[in-house]
Amino acid sequence: MGTLDEAAMVADVLGGDPEAFARLFARFRPLVFSAAFRITGDADVAEDVVQETFLKIHGALRGFRPEARLSTWIYRIAVNAALDERRRAKRRPVTESRHDGPLPEPAWIAPEAGAGDRIREAVAALPPRRRRYSC
Repeated sequence: MGTLDEAAMVADVLGGDPEAFARLFARFRPLVFSAAFRITGDADVAEDVVQETFLKIHGALRGFRPEARLSTWIYRIAVNAALDERRRAKRRPVTESRHDGPLPEPAWIAPEAGAGDRIREAVAALPPRRRRYSC
């Protein structure tokens, strides 16, 4: 989308075209979601950031400078909103687990006692050229 198309889109939104903001949302939502997801690492949180970003865009569109690229302006708003959310999440106490369902028994998640020693002994018994491994 060229600068002229972006300027026309902004003019349509500011002119009161009821479908113009929906077109703006459809056009830039993938950009905003991608930026938000890259920063937050969580699709649900990224969706929240998308909503917050477009609310900010709606409120600040009158301040958009037409000589700038709309996509760059929107991207910057999205990045700032995602960074704000990440900062809020760090301050928020963890109160519930994101794990759904019953928690695994400790025996399922921790190796049995002595397993490490047995693995080291088994590796030591291998011929030297077979002892290489990767994790």
